[in-house]
Amino acid sequence: MKQSAVLVAAVLTLATGAWAASNLNLSKSNINRLQRLSTPVTASADISGDRPTLVYRTPDNADFVLTQVCVGPINGGVLLNFAWSEQTVRPLAFVQGGSCTTFAGLGLSLPPSRNLSCTPAFDFEAQTFCTITGLVGQTFPAATPTPIR
Repeated sequence: MKQSAVLVAAVLTLATGAWAASNLNLSKSNINRLQRLSTPVTASADISGDRPTLVYRTPDNADFVLTQVCVGPINGGVLLNFAWSEQTVRPLAFVQGGSCTTFAGLGLSLPPSRNLSCTPAFDFEAQTFCTITGLVGQTFPAATPTPIR
């Protein structure tokens, strides 16, 4: 009887500790806060030729999470590019013509004050569109753990 009481106490202690740890980590997540306190955003641009076309600039003073990109019909698809710095522009995704790409999970968190642009991958004479959707929320300070006493 005494051993079963000790076993039950140990299991309850582990379960409570696991719940507390996950609650602390999940409640401090900026993504979780952004989902609750955000505004959906959609931006679209007509694209043609072989030059990148600006679709959206991430806000200077708010968090931005990219959730989806869609393109109209085009042979060869479109590259969604992101300017990680003034000198570094890299593709984030390739989207086939006439389709959408959704970023798994909660989306893709992107740094502030940067450009998202679309460029035709192969058909430089086609005219189509590129649309992004995402979430814009307030900027939060870095989460700090609270010590358990």
